[in-house]
Amino acid sequence: MAMEHGTTRSSTGTNVVYTGSVVARIESGAVDTAPDRSVRPHWQVHFVVADVSGCARAAREHGGDVLAECEHEAALRDPDGALFVVSSSRDH
Repeated sequence: MAMEHGTTRSSTGTNVVYTGSVVARIESGAVDTAPDRSVRPHWQVHFVVADVSGCARAAREHGGDVLAECEHEAALRDPDGALFVVSSSRDH
């Protein structure tokens, strides 16, 4: 049975789970123990969407950037610099 609310640990960080979906992840960990010390701990917010490529296209059209894109997931930056991820599945 999937967790409804709370946190889980993964190889990339701590996940925040809400109604069974990972909605955010804090990555890297403490500066002293981070795998890459040049990457500061940060939140990575995830949104589950029906159309990843459509979201990437909309980000570009509205002044944002597409940092990475594959079939099931895209890392985006809004015009103000906020980073977030859209994915087609709750498992990403």
